Amino acid sequence: MPRKRSRTSQLYRPARLSNKRRAASRGPGTYAKRVVRRKTYGKSMRSVRACCQPGRHVRHAALATSILKPCDG
Repeated sequence: MPRKRSRTSQLYRPARLSNKRRAASRGPGTYAKRVVRRKTYGKSMRSVRACCQPGRHVRHAALATSILKPCDG
């Protein structure tokens, strides 16, 4: 039996697909930028999540500490 999807998941999926189609319709450069942006965002969030959760192994410790280092300014 498949897992039940949340209402939020059901609403965001069509919006994601619409944005994907719109970027693709604007040309390969726009679509490529979107792909890179989403991949970068996912990787940065993954390292923050891994660092912030106790008991989780941080694979890229240098990256995680640079993200969480307080700003000097």
